Amino acid sequence: MRIAFTKMHGLGNDFVVLDGRAQALPPLTGTAVAALADRHTGIGCDQLIVIEPSAVADWRMRIFNADGGEVEACGNATRAVGLLIGGEVALETLGGTIVARPDPRGVAVMLEAEHMCMSMRGIQKAGALTLTTQFTGVFKEDPAEQVRFLTLVRNRN
Repeated sequence: MRIAFTKMHGLGNDFVVLDGRAQALPPLTGTAVAALADRHTGIGCDQLIVIEPSAVADWRMRIFNADGGEVEACGNATRAVGLLIGGEVALETLGGTIVARPDPRGVAVMLEAEHMCMSMRGIQKAGALTLTTQFTGVFKEDPAEQVRFLTLVRNRN
């Protein structure tokens, strides 16, 4: 069976994105994901992302590491999927719902899910919040844009 995919990258990570919004994809095993992610015999990627219908958000985003294991959340993958989908989108993940807000200059992501990255930063509190503070593109060179972005994120809802 042939399955179309999109290859994307962001902030040093590369992704293979399988889009199952219009047509269901066959089930993926950890072995199949690892084979697709292999840089010598497969497509090659850090993570394989699957977009599927969701009952609780706009779409469901499943995130698999190159070893085939499924993970809760990834900010870089969320930015890539936000760019691919276009418009503001709520994505159901194993770690909770993540919102991506595309902008002509990039994609803003607010992670409110508890996930490995937060634990590695020493955040243990349930329901804790993390913000991406590594700026790229226009945000990297312009402190006013950094302030505008952080104000927008803090004042959401």
